[in-house]
Amino acid sequence: MTTREKILNRIKKGVAPNVDLPDMSIAESWITPINHHDLKLVLESVGGDLQYVDSVEELNYKLGDMFPESLNIYSNVKGVDSNFSIKNKTAIELANIGVAVLNGDFIVEENGAVFISDKNMGLDSIPTITEYLVMVIPKNNIVKTMHQAYKQFNLRELRYGTFISGPSKTADIESTLVFGAHGAKNLTVFMVNE
Repeated sequence: MTTREKILNRIKKGVAPNVDLPDMSIAESWITPINHHDLKLVLESVGGDLQYVDSVEELNYKLGDMFPESLNIYSNVKGVDSNFSIKNKTAIELANIGVAVLNGDFIVEENGAVFISDKNMGLDSIPTITEYLVMVIPKNNIVKTMHQAYKQFNLRELRYGTFISGPSKTADIESTLVFGAHGAKNLTVFMVNE
């Protein structure tokens, strides 16, 4: 027997047996109803803000109060005022987006993460290149857990999607939490009645 064969035989003897994967399903009975107060607290704990509006008109009014007119506002939300187009813009020109108002697909109560797919971004870089990020979600598009969140979409049907939980942040700088370190300085989620 060659040295190679001896080594391979030893490896084969040391291989762990195949076992079935654990059951990762969660009984629906364990999941409590959506709690909007808890969702707000969770989102605030990660540096975000949650607000409720009854209509796109009210959303426009609130955005006008939140952001000065001097900022470039890009929106792909129907009915929301926008003064910046991403069409035919270079990456450097896209860096001039002050506020991006985007449709989120849904939000997760347990961690305040908003899922946004490429269908709602405009461009993949917009949620991270903008100075301020506003996500708009229909009031009923809330799931309780990340287990439920992953059942909301089919990865094979998406080109790109991401979960965003609060503004960009890091605690690497002298152990101090810094917001807006490498992306949006602020995340506001508006839940809109449909």
